[in-house]
Amino acid sequence: LERGMRQKGHSLSLSVGKHIVHGWRWGEGPAVLLLHGWSGSPLQFYAITEKLCDAGYSVIGFDLPGHGESKKWRPTLIDFAEAAEAARTEFGPFACAIAHSLGAMALGLAQVNVGVAEKLVFVSPLSQAVQALDTFSDLTGISRTLLERMRTRLEKKTGVPFTTCDFFELAPHLSTEVLVVHDRQDRMTPWEDARKWTAQCSNAKFISTEGLGHQRLLAESSVVEQILQFIGPAKHDIKSHFLEVYGL
Repeated sequence: LERGMRQKGHSLSLSVGKHIVHGWRWGEGPAVLLLHGWSGSPLQFYAITEKLCDAGYSVIGFDLPGHGESKKWRPTLIDFAEAAEAARTEFGPFACAIAHSLGAMALGLAQVNVGVAEKLVFVSPLSQAVQALDTFSDLTGISRTLLERMRTRLEKKTGVPFTTCDFFELAPHLSTEVLVVHDRQDRMTPWEDARKWTAQCSNAKFISTEGLGHQRLLAESSVVEQILQFIGPAKHDIKSHFLEVYGL
């Protein structure tokens, strides 16, 4: 399915700082942006992409920095966010942006910075960047001491403390409509964290699933249908509608 999705797409490229990321566009109509997580790919969104194209949207997704055809540098969360901001400048404004895991945190940061999309969908979002280091330590056996050294180095490199990227900091600044989908059995990104910060968003809806874990939500038909209902019918004058929503 993922291979077929690649073949159906039109190739795109995007400048992000001094680098180029590569991706695809599927369908015609108002654009929806996809952001994958760490070790992910926009092709993981094949079920959502197919339904969006059928509904009159076009879908844009990139291999984010350090992944797939865009892997020629060592990425940070900030690089992910900057890729989302660059996509908004080049191809937006977007009717919606849909992000998974680490990509969700990057999208939240980019949305606060530049207003990427009219609506946001976060699937299995990473809620706290520091907590992710603990999970990574448990999964890989890399010591927490070493990961703390990495954290210090990354914060110095980017000039952005990890804690400022947390959804508990970002959530109050997300004024757009937000849909969060998270599974109770997710072992990568805590369900309880997402539930708590979603409550801080004035326009957020939280959907809880059971038994789908961290990845399978992206292909689950009931989840895809709820995402489509949240996004709604395609508005073909999305630019004017976006400017109206933001009072620009």
